[in-house]
Amino acid sequence: MPRYRFRWEQLPSRLTRRLARDLQLDGQPPAALRKAYGARPGEDFVRDAWPSLREAWLAKDGPALRSITTLLRERHLGDMKLPVGNRQERLDYLASCRNSSTLRQIVLDEFRTNGSVKDTTVGTRDADPHGAQDEADDPDDEAAVRSSERVIRREPPEFDLDKRLTMAWGQMHARLTAALASLEDETTLSIQLPSAYDQDDLEGAIPYLQFRGYGDRSVRGEVSSNHVLDERHRLSNEQGRALLELGWNAPASDPSDPDSIDGPNFWIDADYAAVGDLAEASVAAIRDVFGVPHPSFLEAFGLHRDTTAELLGHPRQAAEEDERTEAAGVEDEPIAVEPTDRDHLVELVDAALVPVVGGMPPHDDDGDIPIREGSAIVFVRVAPDGPYVELFSPILVGVRGSPLALERISQLNRWVRFVSFGWDAGTVHASMHLYCSPFVPKHLRHAVSVLTSVADRLDDELRLGLGGRAFFGTEEESSTEEALADPGEAAELPEPLLTLMQLDANAEGAVTAEEAADICGRNRRDILDYIRIAEQQVIEWRSSAEEALGDGDTEEWAACTHEGKAWQSTVDLLRSALRLVARN
Repeated sequence: MPRYRFRWEQLPSRLTRRLARDLQLDGQPPAALRKAYGARPGEDFVRDAWPSLREAWLAKDGPALRSITTLLRERHLGDMKLPVGNRQERLDYLASCRNSSTLRQIVLDEFRTNGSVKDTTVGTRDADPHGAQDEADDPDDEAAVRSSERVIRREPPEFDLDKRLTMAWGQMHARLTAALASLEDETTLSIQLPSAYDQDDLEGAIPYLQFRGYGDRSVRGEVSSNHVLDERHRLSNEQGRALLELGWNAPASDPSDPDSIDGPNFWIDADYAAVGDLAEASVAAIRDVFGVPHPSFLEAFGLHRDTTAELLGHPRQAAEEDERTEAAGVEDEPIAVEPTDRDHLVELVDAALVPVVGGMPPHDDDGDIPIREGSAIVFVRVAPDGPYVELFSPILVGVRGSPLALERISQLNRWVRFVSFGWDAGTVHASMHLYCSPFVPKHLRHAVSVLTSVADRLDDELRLGLGGRAFFGTEEESSTEEALADPGEAAELPEPLLTLMQLDANAEGAVTAEEAADICGRNRRDILDYIRIAEQQVIEWRSSAEEALGDGDTEEWAACTHEGKAWQSTVDLLRSALRLVARN
């Protein structure tokens, strides 16, 4: 497995200059930071630089900001009443958090990841198992670097998810602005948000936005409120406050009152000069308040088919007759085609995906094609440097890059054929690469089907093992998420797990698998959560033991080793309980 090492030089020069200036360090910024805080920074660095890190790093790094915000809120740090729907709100929330040890460790983990590089070592010396750099890693000592024959390079992530999502929502804002400007008197446009439930099974409405044009060249926009929504889609108080902060007016307290002009929904009235602001508030409501991950998850109705299709990024030629005609052409497509150049391969990919998306597929500004199927989303692109097609699917977000997470991802890469898994900036993703000389249309459609199936099947399973939340669908809050704290913070552990620890504390085997299953309520999902927490504790205590041994502290090493063995015993007991529940 490749090793990763932190290097100050891998950070943006803008950031290192700001840090060195704010910390009043002299000399070249990377060298000055390394001299003051070591080759691999510790908690003292975050303690001193926390305000600068918020302003100079996190304010410009969306994925890191979201990941840190999620982890801090899971620990219930800071002012939990503050909303975190957009970048500025997340920064305001971070400013409310005390500069505690837990905060420093969370921020430090993300910061080290941001400045890490893959170590592809060719030479006689082994990399430091703890990730600390030795003297030969110092870029100021070029002779030492050459003598070690060490080559270190930074491999950029294959897919910038934050950029793609920002681009997709920006494009929708522009299209929605144009659509609202075209609304005439008594014409309407509706946007329906995704739901996990069938409309026939609901007594109320699925979340939606609707817009109506009036003869005085104005538009009223509405967002569905709890007056009309089904109880399974009810807005929380926090979501209601977020809509008000975005500029939406509150619905009428009594929609049945004939004298009320407010109506049952949140609303904004805008003249045609202000439809851009209405579109911005609408996109923010869809994305930040309702948590829709991508515009392709929406359905639009009203106006005419071409306009509503284009609003969500679908082609204008996606009328039913055109779809049937184009899809029928698949029967006559060649088995394989040798692309003459990249543009030709792009055309072949577009044609191959017609039956998948129901028309010529839309492209973003970088040429990527978003495809939604079921609860999964896949991005398809033609590589710029060869006859390759790349497919990428984000599965989980807000996942801490812990040893347990990396181990699980490594296992998936061994067990699942043809699909590669990775972790980047808090996102667990799956990807596939197709060599396309020649290009086989059926292979591409099969790859899309495989990747969407894998993403749809693994999201819940991985969330139970790694934490975080699914990229798509509703955000599920687990009472066990906060238990992934530092070793020893037993007060935050779930009650059933605490009970098992107390009953089995002094006598391994004092609790039977049957008793453990009963204590856990015989709930397979909960037992899986408890196993994940216990495994994380095993890893943390073993790491602490290794650090203590390296420092020569044998007493601390013995204590940490004892705790690690106790947690391993709990893991084994929970697995026995899980097997018992699974059989029944």
